[in-house]
Amino acid sequence: EGEAAAGEMAEGKLSPTPFELRMMVVEDEAQPMRQEAAAVQAAFEATNVQLMFEPVPQLGYDEKKNALLATANIPDVIQVRSNDIQQFARSGIFLPISDYLEQMPNFAAEIADRPDIDTLRVDGKLYGFPILEKQRIRVAPQPQIRMDLLEKTGMEVPTSFEELFAVLEAMKRDDPNILGVGGRNGTKYVLGQWAFPLGSGGFPGFTRDPIYYEPKSDSYVYGPSASHFERVLRWFNRLYEAGLLDREYVMSPWDNYVQKVTTGKIVMIWDNSTFPSRVFNPGLQAQDPDAVFDVITPLQNEDGETRSYIYYRDWLNSNYAVSAKAKNPEVIIAFYDWLYGPEGTLISNFGKEGVTFDYDADGDPKVIDSLFNEYKDKPDAYTALQSFMGVGLQAWAVQVIEQTQARISPPEFLAHAETVEQTLQAGLAEFMRYNPPMNEDEIERLKDVQPRVDNLMEREIDKFITGERPLSEFEAFRQELIELGAGEVEDIYNTAYRRMRGQ
Repeated sequence: EGEAAAGEMAEGKLSPTPFELRMMVVEDEAQPMRQEAAAVQAAFEATNVQLMFEPVPQLGYDEKKNALLATANIPDVIQVRSNDIQQFARSGIFLPISDYLEQMPNFAAEIADRPDIDTLRVDGKLYGFPILEKQRIRVAPQPQIRMDLLEKTGMEVPTSFEELFAVLEAMKRDDPNILGVGGRNGTKYVLGQWAFPLGSGGFPGFTRDPIYYEPKSDSYVYGPSASHFERVLRWFNRLYEAGLLDREYVMSPWDNYVQKVTTGKIVMIWDNSTFPSRVFNPGLQAQDPDAVFDVITPLQNEDGETRSYIYYRDWLNSNYAVSAKAKNPEVIIAFYDWLYGPEGTLISNFGKEGVTFDYDADGDPKVIDSLFNEYKDKPDAYTALQSFMGVGLQAWAVQVIEQTQARISPPEFLAHAETVEQTLQAGLAEFMRYNPPMNEDEIERLKDVQPRVDNLMEREIDKFITGERPLSEFEAFRQELIELGAGEVEDIYNTAYRRMRGQ
């Protein structure tokens, strides 16, 4: 294996002799890792770095990763979450890659206009290479409604929450058997999709965390302890009392959720914008060709504002950390900088020229037509094709281009992505925020105080929705959360946030 430093180039390669780079990565069931894939071969030919995968199935990955991190016994590169970096970086297990930033012009250029990168820092340093978006199909939690049933009511597409409630009432009159609004993953996930658009917040994305970033105050807020969270509970209680909220919203698993949507029971959701084209409409239209779920513009809340979320920019929760014990770290550093550059980005997303990709009339890369046509009609065609080529987000790319997914996806999928992009450009949506990095004292304080607050919140929150506890008691509940430490949780987050901002 290569013993020379990355600076001693031979024939333009990153190492003068073949250098084996051991990588432990998550293996998605739908996209198995292929050591022999064209992209891996092309990377080796370009750099002299031979990727040696140690793939671990997604279901068992965290267990194995945690065991290796706990014993400081990791391969050259290991795929980790941002919280792994926060937890283990101070132990010295990971290489501080920001110490090499002057040797990584491609990486430095990519992170220069991404302030969220600072959320990955530990004591000012970066310890992992994050997955970034180069060209992405926009996806967001957005409002979606049964357009065919809306048309039957004779009403317009709702533009506010008040109009939506009137539409749902009309749909219920037309068909008393519908359940109305539904959701998945439990109370906190459901509230998290609606709270921010309603003018409050909490539980953003998949975090299930009551804390969220409030742009109006440029601060982090413990959602359920804020006075404006009452409107979120009032909205859901109103739906519940009118029979317009699925009674199983508290713990509806995915299969149950899909079954209720595709059999016409759930007629309105606020969730992932790709679901109609990928899941809901194919299921609905197998029974009723005229049935259609569609994404609509986010709704105006009682403040007269329209706001919603776009899923996080980039995939900063997923990082490739380099072992502090790795041999020739300069070669690994050079390889990842190459991956963020034009050639590395091209190969890690399209494979090998003339084998898996060529160029269109505009000079843009595309999967070779014969290969594309071989896969385009297969079940889960996109991931099957990506697996064969050995490329993309679920492989080892750190700059992701979703052009192939756009090409292989149905027009409806792309139309919904365009709707989301227009929503973003119109200023009606903003990217979810990653939490600020915390020091050891703050992490320990949070471990002590937040569980007490969360336990009360989780025990009581559904009571306000179902009417078991009247909304007139919300202020007392809010004060109870504050007395238990909700304010202290906010202080911890905001201190970390201001430090990150250099304030």
